[in-house]
Amino acid sequence: SAMDPSVSPPTESYYRTTAKGGGTAEFLADLVREYLAMGITVVGKTDAPDHATAELEVMSMLCAQEADAWESERLDLVSVATEKQARFLRRHLTVWFPTFKDHVLAANPGPLYRALVETTHAFLIHDADLTQAIRAGTSS
Repeated sequence: SAMDPSVSPPTESYYRTTAKGGGTAEFLADLVREYLAMGITVVGKTDAPDHATAELEVMSMLCAQEADAWESERLDLVSVATEKQARFLRRHLTVWFPTFKDHVLAANPGPLYRALVETTHAFLIHDADLTQAIRAGTSS
């Protein structure tokens, strides 16, 4: 069945703010500042900075930083990269994406969209667990 995107927009601010009193604008400004603090300047130029694709692109960049750190055998940088991932997941994606997933599945989407949200959700949970395990190992 075709899904009405207005029912469950894939944007974090929809689940976490109220548009009244400028809450959404403030939330997005904070998110962009967070990206800049992590050295990420390219996200949110075309999509909204809190769109699922933008936030997953950020995760992809953080994972790439971690991969580079492992490759150059820099455990200090592995620790920095995994901390960034863990914090971003804890503060953003694992907060709102599960609710988004539930909304999507409740709307009985087609198999492709269902697989997409379920797989993405599984990745987020896995990465949250993995970064925690790596951090426990590298901080000793």
